[in-house]
Amino acid sequence: MEEELTIVNNKNTVIGWGRKEEIEYLDMSFRCVNIIVFLKEDTLILPRFSMNKKKFPNRLTSSAVGHVNKYESYENAAKRCLWGCLGIKTEILKDIGEFSIIYGKSIIFHKIYSIQLNHEDKIILNPLEFQGYEKKSISQIEKEISKGGYEYTQSFIKSFEFIKREKRKLFAISVI
Repeated sequence: MEEELTIVNNKNTVIGWGRKEEIEYLDMSFRCVNIIVFLKEDTLILPRFSMNKKKFPNRLTSSAVGHVNKYESYENAAKRCLWGCLGIKTEILKDIGEFSIIYGKSIIFHKIYSIQLNHEDKIILNPLEFQGYEKKSISQIEKEISKGGYEYTQSFIKSFEFIKREKRKLFAISVI
């Protein structure tokens, strides 16, 4: 059974639900989550999308990403995506902000969460979505984005703006 995603208006108010292909074809607005996983205060886990992804193939992205499904909160979607993308189960997520991206005629509303791991061995990457991951420091990412950031998804670049701005607050989170 295909997932139904939450459809929203331009003020991010739920107006219905629909299949992903229909939403994209009709340029409807919807919700997404981005989860940033830190290994240390300055090191992020960044998966690389597989080459067979329709959008953003072979690009580095937020540690876990996904759509908000029918009747699902942003936070529950983030927990589901963290499990589905990286094999990490947790109840501990820090809400660090939100932003929107205009994509065609639609608006994609993103909510960003973060979590800090104490061991990299907790990561079980979903091979259907990703071809691997890289560990990068905030300063390294900043330098690459300043040179164009061509290997990153647009949503990660927007999420990264929050990471830089909220850096001090981010590390007041629990470690799993």
